[in-house]
Amino acid sequence: MLKITMLPDETGNPFEIKKIDTLIELAGKLLFKQATKAYLISEIIFKLSEKENYTAGIAHSHFLNGAALFYEKDYVRALRSLEYATDEFAKLPPSLMQQWVTLYAGIVNFKLDREVRAKQQLSAVLKTANTLSDTRLQSAAYFFTARYYLASKEVDIALAHFQTANNIALAAKHYEWLFQIAKELSKYYKKQNDPAKSLEYFEAYHKFYLAFDAELSVSKPLEIVLDTCHSKEYHISENVQRAYEEIKKYNLLYAELSQQCKLVEEHKERIKTLERQIREDSLTGLQNRRYLDLQLSLEFERARRYGNNLTLVMADIDHFKQINDRFSHLIGDKVLKEIAKIFRRRCRRIDIIARYGGEEFVLLLPMTDAENAYMVCERIRVAIENYHWSKIHPELSVTISMGISDSLGIENNHDLLAAADKKLYEAKNSGRNRVCY
Repeated sequence: MLKITMLPDETGNPFEIKKIDTLIELAGKLLFKQATKAYLISEIIFKLSEKENYTAGIAHSHFLNGAALFYEKDYVRALRSLEYATDEFAKLPPSLMQQWVTLYAGIVNFKLDREVRAKQQLSAVLKTANTLSDTRLQSAAYFFTARYYLASKEVDIALAHFQTANNIALAAKHYEWLFQIAKELSKYYKKQNDPAKSLEYFEAYHKFYLAFDAELSVSKPLEIVLDTCHSKEYHISENVQRAYEEIKKYNLLYAELSQQCKLVEEHKERIKTLERQIREDSLTGLQNRRYLDLQLSLEFERARRYGNNLTLVMADIDHFKQINDRFSHLIGDKVLKEIAKIFRRRCRRIDIIARYGGEEFVLLLPMTDAENAYMVCERIRVAIENYHWSKIHPELSVTISMGISDSLGIENNHDLLAAADKKLYEAKNSGRNRVCY
């Protein structure tokens, strides 16, 4: 799947570069079965490539990193790595790898609810794959596009794409895609209450998975180092013993990686808990101010870099102190939790929702202008005003005020926050229970 393209002026140690290329090949195979291990190898590839000033290695490391994070369902970080990969591959001659990056970016964007962008990317790669007649890229493009259509409830188109992907992959024996296609179809027919077809595809999934598993080998790719490091093409002066020592070292490295992966799995829940404690507000489960400050800086720079809109919303519960004083702090806490739920239901997965402090909240809406943000905020405001607060207390009613600022014409993220705060102040002074931008 991974075709390495060197720049003419890349003059790193050929022996080291061949090792990097071998690691790239191995990580590419591990993506579909052991994404965590592929992720760890991509980090090693990046460090080695940076040391050798090897542009192709750096580009591939970002792609592998993003693809591994996709399979780990960490879509926000996956997209960021794929964007880095796009920048690095732009420095290299055109290759199929640029299509692979776009393909994974497309399915990640779909997972992040960026449906228009996702469809554009998936369709573009599918068209290119058919033009180039690259069977592996065709299989992947039809497979991911089928998943897009299936999730979009366009079942007939989805099933047709799954069938095309299966036919191409079967003819070319691309087992890494065959087992994924069979798995998706087995899940689909199970939901359709068709146990016979579900079982048929599950058996196919098992067969193709075993075939793919048989192709995976740690030692075989490492032997490539020995076979090529003495070729005339590279003019390596090291003796055979040096090559064997290198292979032994990397076999030990993979053994260590396997142990690390095991530890990662064992402590995964513990790590998630610690991460939540660092970035989440304990009462509402929203992001906290520390996390918001970090993401605001990153999102502002990204919006400026790619010329996208970024909108920030500052919200404040009206007369919240009176709610606490009249009904108790326990009731106030319940109000905060319910408002957090309303925010979540009406925001996208890519939006950042944070409790800024007390009764204040901040929404960060990437790729959204002020007018669209206003419509989102109005829906939230109406939902809060019309919510059945009597479930919490018979005499309780709650409203919220919001101020919106757009990154257009704003110099930095601090000014963006200050502009939203100013609009919130305007909403408060205009009678509350309103949105100003």
